[in-house]
Amino acid sequence: MKWLWDYDLADNWRPQTPQTWEWFLVRKLNYGEYEGLTRKDIQTHFPQIKKRLDPGVADMIAHFLTYDPH
Repeated sequence: MKWLWDYDLADNWRPQTPQTWEWFLVRKLNYGEYEGLTRKDIQTHFPQIKKRLDPGVADMIAHFLTYDPH
């Protein structure tokens, strides 16, 4: 799959399909842009995207997801 890495998205843009969620999360996480991401969104899609993430980022996110926020 070829992804378009367009950073000029509308402020209210949100992914609508599993493929756009994966593209969006990989882009945001690999470049350290965590603003606007929710734990639920990351947790839902992490199994599908972890191999596309930088290994250090994937480890950090896996560690983050092991802790209960409450």
